[in-house]
Amino acid sequence: MHFSIPETVQASEENGSKFWNFHIHVNGVFHCKLRYSQLDKFYEQLKNDFPGRIQSRLFPGKKLFSLSPDQLEERRDMLEKFIQHISQDPVIGVSDQFNDFFVKAQQAGLDIPSENVSLDVFLMNGNKVTLEISTTDQTDDVLEAAMTKIGLQEKFYYYFALFFVRKEDNGGGIRIVRKLQDFESPYLSLKAVTKPHRIIIRKNYWSPSYDDDLLEDRIAMNLLYVQITDDLDRGWMLCSDEQKKRMKKLQNQGSRKDVLRLARDFKFYGFLHYSPCTSDYPDPDSSALIASGDRELNIRVSKENDTKVMEGRFKVQRIRSWRLTSLPGDDDASKEKLQFAFEYLFGKDELRWVTIESDQAIMMSMALQGIVDEILREKRGQGIRLPRKKEKKDPNDTSSSSISGQSSNSTTNRSFLIRSSSQDKKSKRSDKNKGIGVNEDFAAGNIGDDDL
Repeated sequence: MHFSIPETVQASEENGSKFWNFHIHVNGVFHCKLRYSQLDKFYEQLKNDFPGRIQSRLFPGKKLFSLSPDQLEERRDMLEKFIQHISQDPVIGVSDQFNDFFVKAQQAGLDIPSENVSLDVFLMNGNKVTLEISTTDQTDDVLEAAMTKIGLQEKFYYYFALFFVRKEDNGGGIRIVRKLQDFESPYLSLKAVTKPHRIIIRKNYWSPSYDDDLLEDRIAMNLLYVQITDDLDRGWMLCSDEQKKRMKKLQNQGSRKDVLRLARDFKFYGFLHYSPCTSDYPDPDSSALIASGDRELNIRVSKENDTKVMEGRFKVQRIRSWRLTSLPGDDDASKEKLQFAFEYLFGKDELRWVTIESDQAIMMSMALQGIVDEILREKRGQGIRLPRKKEKKDPNDTSSSSISGQSSNSTTNRSFLIRSSSQDKKSKRSDKNKGIGVNEDFAAGNIGDDDL
């Protein structure tokens, strides 16, 4: 996830005293506004609950007097780095403390009361599931409610996830905007967007090997089937004319399991595709089509007046690091340009950066992080996580949130399905990559071929 604080806004108390709100954006979208005092209480809570995981130098100290413009900018910058650091911490970033704090901050920022509401969640074929939830229910709560209503077995819940989609600006198909996270309320996030969005269910893994787990369960297989047929309709998979005929025959016969098995032979099966963008590969300002999939980032470039398509297949195992950069827009200073860049091992001792400019750069970074996380889990013999038992909270109870100045001693424990792997013995050694995603400059540290 990409947290940023692009602006600070001055506000006033009822008694006339002034203070600064720091506007926190997640993946380029406004999430909440927080005062320094609220973040300071949150920092103290995290220090108590997670001793040794946060260095004191990361959080800006208190000031006795009003801040000068330079001091305010320094505080904004340090708070931004602090939030980025804790969001990437493998323990803090998935904790109840982190998630509860930012959900309650989201609710306070939108000024929406805690109450029961209806929420529609859609499948990729347009069918919808209507849920009765609380406005403050987090993403995991909503996903589990949807899966329960669908009738899916619990062990398969997190093979799927909730995503935001919206129609393309050019009136074409739908664009997958992002995956919803557990530190937000899907209902509140839906209320916060300016353009109409939908919440959909899509698979939450990259390796096709996980498909085998779903094929023997009718409901799980059907969820996978509606996504794969939607991907086929979009043209996201490439196949020969003979494969296309065979696929049509199987669909007419209603042989869903055989359809899924055949589709796995198609190029780009299970890949996520992005809108056309610009890349400096193979040449500066190349018009490119990007797709993320099973351990691969794919870049296709077609040059003007040339019918041939140049394809670059970048294996995740050879990506050493990657980063996100925000640049001022050319015409409108208020609009940012986003760049996603990765450092790739093209050959022995030949590391080069490839830079992509896209308004979906954050999603590309998150997809790459998801692929890396999946590879590392498999090295440890872990599969996809299981639902964890947690007490249903009173939506009006703020006792676990540092927004109210209280502290919580709850911690997060996650269970995973055990997966057999030829890497089981290797996974017992110490994991050199446990710091992935924590580096302040890159979404991943130095990942070598021997690490994946």
